[in-house]
Amino acid sequence: MHINKIHTRKDILYASMIPVKLTIKGLYSYKEAQEIDFTQLTEASIFGIFGSVGSGKSSILEAITFALYGDTERMNKSGDDRNYNMMNLRSDELYIDFICSAGKDDNKYRFTVKGRRNSKNFNDVKTLERKSYQWMPELNDWSPILVDDAAEKIIGLTYENFKRTIIIPQGRFQEFIELPLSKRTQMMNDIFQLEKYDLAPKAKILKEINEKQLENLAGKLSQIGQNAAEELEIAESSLKNTQTLIQLNNTDLLSKSDDEKKFEEIGKLFESLQLTQNQADELKKQTPDFDRKAERLKQFQYSQFVFRPLFDEKQRKLADLQRDSESLRLKISQENQIRISIEEKTLNLEKITPQFENRDAIKQEVEELDKILKIKECQQIHTDAENNLKRGRVAEDQQKEKIAQLKNLKKESEQRLNHLKASQIDLERVSEVSNWFVIKNNLLKDKEALMKDANSIVAEIEKLKKEKELIYTNTFTELNPEVTEQFSSTEYPEKIPEIRQGLLSKAELLDKEIVHFSTQQALQRYAETLQPGEPCPLCGAAHHPHVLNASEDFESAILQIQNQQKVYRNQVEALDKMKNFILEIEAKIALFESRKIEIKAKWAENNRLITLNEVKFSWNEFSREDNESVKKAFEDAKKQGLTIKELDSDISQKNIEIENAQKHLDEKITPALLKLNNDIIAKITEIEFYKSQVKILSLTDFEGKDKKSILEESQKQQAFYNQIIHEFEQLTKQILEHRDKQNVLFGEISSLQKNLKQHDITLAEILHKIEEQLLNSSVQTESEILQILEWNINPEAEQAMIDDFRKTLHTALSRLKELEENTKGLRYDAEIHEKLRVDIESLGQKLNDLRKEEGSLNAQAEKLRKDLSEQAQLLKEREKLDIRGKDIDTLSKLFKSSGFVSYVSSMHLQNLCNQANVRFHKMTRHQLQLEIYESSPSQYDFLVRDLLNEGKTRGIKPFQVDRNFR
Repeated sequence: MHINKIHTRKDILYASMIPVKLTIKGLYSYKEAQEIDFTQLTEASIFGIFGSVGSGKSSILEAITFALYGDTERMNKSGDDRNYNMMNLRSDELYIDFICSAGKDDNKYRFTVKGRRNSKNFNDVKTLERKSYQWMPELNDWSPILVDDAAEKIIGLTYENFKRTIIIPQGRFQEFIELPLSKRTQMMNDIFQLEKYDLAPKAKILKEINEKQLENLAGKLSQIGQNAAEELEIAESSLKNTQTLIQLNNTDLLSKSDDEKKFEEIGKLFESLQLTQNQADELKKQTPDFDRKAERLKQFQYSQFVFRPLFDEKQRKLADLQRDSESLRLKISQENQIRISIEEKTLNLEKITPQFENRDAIKQEVEELDKILKIKECQQIHTDAENNLKRGRVAEDQQKEKIAQLKNLKKESEQRLNHLKASQIDLERVSEVSNWFVIKNNLLKDKEALMKDANSIVAEIEKLKKEKELIYTNTFTELNPEVTEQFSSTEYPEKIPEIRQGLLSKAELLDKEIVHFSTQQALQRYAETLQPGEPCPLCGAAHHPHVLNASEDFESAILQIQNQQKVYRNQVEALDKMKNFILEIEAKIALFESRKIEIKAKWAENNRLITLNEVKFSWNEFSREDNESVKKAFEDAKKQGLTIKELDSDISQKNIEIENAQKHLDEKITPALLKLNNDIIAKITEIEFYKSQVKILSLTDFEGKDKKSILEESQKQQAFYNQIIHEFEQLTKQILEHRDKQNVLFGEISSLQKNLKQHDITLAEILHKIEEQLLNSSVQTESEILQILEWNINPEAEQAMIDDFRKTLHTALSRLKELEENTKGLRYDAEIHEKLRVDIESLGQKLNDLRKEEGSLNAQAEKLRKDLSEQAQLLKEREKLDIRGKDIDTLSKLFKSSGFVSYVSSMHLQNLCNQANVRFHKMTRHQLQLEIYESSPSQYDFLVRDLLNEGKTRGIKPFQVDRNFR
């Protein structure tokens, strides 16, 4: 068994798959669970699994590949019924559990396969369920991997490449060696992930980005222009002149602004004087009205201070007098009503007192009625329990009879089962015969397929040979019909170099003619300018005895020769194309020939296996030509197995039914009967107890009555008892509450009478104080005072308004006097002031225009400075990008046509050769050595060097590589 690692240098991906443990159950010949621990086996880096043919060696490999990829080498085609054929015929369950370490971090992974046979249909094996897990040390448990193709992502290999590299099936290493170059290169790319070294697309993207950046820089430089320095010098000169004009105009504006401020201040003084004079005159007119308001306010404030408290006190006392008088009237009325209610309730209490005193006798009668009611209930329960006991005895007898019947049926099934087992067909022996026929049929199918493939290959070879001959004939006929007639088609390959060289020679001879005519054409142009007696511009001779004729058309002659030359070169190109196509056809023929050899070897191996299989037939009860009898025996064995299984199930079911029936009898019926018997005895005792407690009533009076009537009578007596208690307690409570309220009212009436006397005294004192104050005031009557108090005056607001008026008047007169003193000796001319304003506004506008011009020139100069700085920076960037572009061109040439990928792939192939040669040298005693060579640009193939025969090399196909490298 080969369990390989694929190593590379430290800077390249490390891919590996090391098995740790494998558990198999129900797969092919593994009926029972088998576990293989690889930890000790893999310590030596190599180990073997040995056994006879059919012992299950390949099954171990198939278990691993199926757990990882869900595919196997032997059964991976439609129609194989893989699920059924993989499962052991004597197993109902298939289970594979494979644990391995993989990846550069040696993480642990687990892959499981589970499947079960349909219990109702032996041939139906349900879909096999595959799952994958990763060991998580932090959780100390397996974590599911929820992605498709988990093994391919973990190991980094497809199923096909896994077979070729990690687990190499028997006789399949030669397939890797003989893979076509393109497929082998693709496989190496997949194994070592060499696509990361294919940097040509990235180099192309870098080149495009660099070119776009150069174009962008060129656009920016064209926008800046070439005259930025001269424009900056002009802008700075203009800016300096404008700033000088701004300074001159600003000085003039400041001088005139000072003069205007002085005019403004004088004008404001005269204007303020006029306004203040007008204000003072208006305020003097309002003085009499504010004097009257002050007098009225004084009178109102006196009344408010002196009379308002007395009048308010008088009103409060009158309101208190009226309130207490009304309260006294209401309290007297309430006392009369309570006194009448007490008399009525006392009379009612005297009526029910005799019944209340006899309440204990009524209570005793109610209790005895309840006892009689309970006696009735116990008698009914006693009767029902006796009926249930009778029915329970019947159920007990029926259950015992059912248990006896089930035991008889179980005994019959056990007798049938023993009879069937005694005559049971050996299913394992029948399975072995069936497997023999399966192998025989598969070998015959393989033989038929090999015959079909062989015929197909022969036909393809004949087709390619005819195509090759047809190409030769057609190509030579088109090139040179007269030459074609001179030799047969078998001589074509030998004549190709001769014909090709002849065509090239003809084309070269025509080059000389073109040179000759071109020279003549040039001389013709000089000949046209020659004049008699004048020196020639080429040779200097004054005599021209043989001047070229200007009518000769050298241009047409040259064109005709060039066309003929083109025909020759096209013919050479056609020969080269034909040669390449012929080489491709010959390569295909060689490939088909090698496949013929393979098919012959497989045919011989197939015949050997058929003979070996025939020898293995050792079952005398069957015929090796009669597969139907085996199938019938297999079906009979399956039917017997199903019948035995059904009888086992029936016996188990009968045991369960007997156990359940006995359990029901012991745990349900018998305890229930015992409980009913105990309940009957308990109820008889309870009835006698209740009868002994009935003293007042006669039990014979209630024998004919039902529970409902007794219950109604008990409820009626209880209601009468409750009513007497409730009425007596309520009347007693209400009389006490009314007497408490009556006492409270007596106290309140006495207090109100005292309050009314005090109110009369206080009111007389207030009226006396009002009369005294009226005598001391200018107002004579109380009604006049009330009218003054009704005036709608806000004293604070009114006083504030009067104070503000007096303050405003005083301020206006003081301001008027101050302004008259300030304007003494001054004069204000509005026309001169207005003209000064116009001049200032004109100067301001002119100054604003100059400042705008200054800002524009300043911005222009700043922009030109930035442009010059940016131009210098852009030129530096362009220089860097030019250098980067040259470097990128070098990278593009390096990575062109996946050249670097092919180089890395060749390194891996060389490592493979080095590892193989360690054992190859030992096996061949240092005679042979495996090497790689570059068969075509970026394409590498294998060859074998014979070190004992002058180091000469041969192709790898003649060697039995699969045997030597197994």
